[in-house]
Amino acid sequence: MLPTFELVVCITSSALFDCTELREIWKRDGFEAYKERQRTNLIVPLQPGVGYPLVRSLLALNEVAKKQLVEVVLISRKDSDSGERVRQSIYYHKLPITRMSFTGGTDVTKYLSAWKCDLFLTADEDQVLNTSTNSDLSASLASLSWPEGQVRIAFDGDGVLFSDQAERIYKTEGLEGFFEFERKHGHIALPKGPMQVFALKLQKLCQSLGENHKWRVRTFLVTARYDVGNIRVFHTLKEWGLEIDETHFIGGLDKTPFLQSINPAIFFDDSRETTDRAKIYVPSAQVIYGINNLDPNILIRSPSIESRNIQNEHST
Repeated sequence: MLPTFELVVCITSSALFDCTELREIWKRDGFEAYKERQRTNLIVPLQPGVGYPLVRSLLALNEVAKKQLVEVVLISRKDSDSGERVRQSIYYHKLPITRMSFTGGTDVTKYLSAWKCDLFLTADEDQVLNTSTNSDLSASLASLSWPEGQVRIAFDGDGVLFSDQAERIYKTEGLEGFFEFERKHGHIALPKGPMQVFALKLQKLCQSLGENHKWRVRTFLVTARYDVGNIRVFHTLKEWGLEIDETHFIGGLDKTPFLQSINPAIFFDDSRETTDRAKIYVPSAQVIYGINNLDPNILIRSPSIESRNIQNEHST
């Protein structure tokens, strides 16, 4: 069962870490120059920002209480690629932040209600910390909309963009078995899933539209993965050369509120349960593939076989 938090805090990367120089690059030279600077400095940890002491103090309350009272969610306008530096910095500073959204340049506040945010922290141009409660956010969210004529396509991760390899581990070995498997294989790209080729073709289509019309196609990854499970996704997308505009690592939460915020033309997921919930609000298609679409009685498979087969499956 997922924990129920007394307080959910959403914080931007520029409030959590000192991104003054990066913001200046973004303003002066544009988003592409900003992304390039992030890519070339992936192994250089970002330094604490104006919101860091508060986040550190709030998360320490969980240790004192010996239970999960506070959840801190990172929400960032960065793309998945340059967002890897933020993830590496979270790991470097030993912050227990496992859920996150990378929106690839669009307004992060679209997703505050989906995260059930109680407190939103962001840094403005003068590094002043602005806070807003969820009740204040609901009024502003109503006026937000996506560009007219934009085609938005949302994908699940395992069993859709990626193969069901990790899903099989989770089904047969449980959550701890899944995490252990991901730790051991984080450097190996996930095998291709049934929608991988389609996603790459979408990317090529977007590039063919030209710089002035790239906005007309926008892609999203909405995955139950979180914590150590995020690492392999970043590595896989980078190895494939696949740029997903927005990535949301929601850690087992209901995907429906996020999909309502995205309002996609279509959402692909391999879970019948997930698509049944989502289709009430957005067009959803079940991808008939993998372990989620097998008879539960034939799910058991030896972990040793999984381990031996990983390289073969990766090569397909």
